[in-house]
Amino acid sequence: MVIYLSLHNPRYVLPCHTKAAHFDIEWNKPDDSNLLIGIYEYGYGSWEMIKMDPDLNLTQKILPDDPDKKPQAKQLQTRADYLIKLLNKDLARKEAQRLSGGEEEVSVKTNNKRSKAEKENDERIEPEPAVKKEVEDKKEMKDSSKKDVKKDKREEKDLKDKKDAKTKDSVKDKDIKEEKVNAVTSR
Repeated sequence: MVIYLSLHNPRYVLPCHTKAAHFDIEWNKPDDSNLLIGIYEYGYGSWEMIKMDPDLNLTQKILPDDPDKKPQAKQLQTRADYLIKLLNKDLARKEAQRLSGGEEEVSVKTNNKRSKAEKENDERIEPEPAVKKEVEDKKEMKDSSKKDVKKDKREEKDLKDKKDAKTKDSVKDKDIKEEKVNAVTSR
């Protein structure tokens, strides 16, 4: 993705507005940006390595010695998930604008209320063809596996019914033979 490649730039700043982190230390947009750069450089979940990188300026901010202070690994993971989700939404919005040929201005949300035009634009955003294909493939696999399970259950039931029918037939045959034997012996 274009966003991830631009993370390599040491002056990278997150391109969208973020919610407050609610950590026990001061946390701001450059800290979010540095966290993303650290994830790009060292990998998702490598919080200790990110903390030790002096260029990221997160040494005194993440994984404090006091386990009751935030952000610990769990909070960092949650924040990273949130930031990545924001980046994906921002990328999809920009891609939709590019495809529509419009150089629309980016509207700023106020009080978490969205205009009707923003909601309609969100509905028109199509996922990338590769993502769409992957989702369709997963759905087809899920549907086919459900069909296979149903088919297996039907076949299993049919086999059981046949076995029960054979058992009933053999019991019937046995009863008939006993009746014949009883009839012959009672004469």
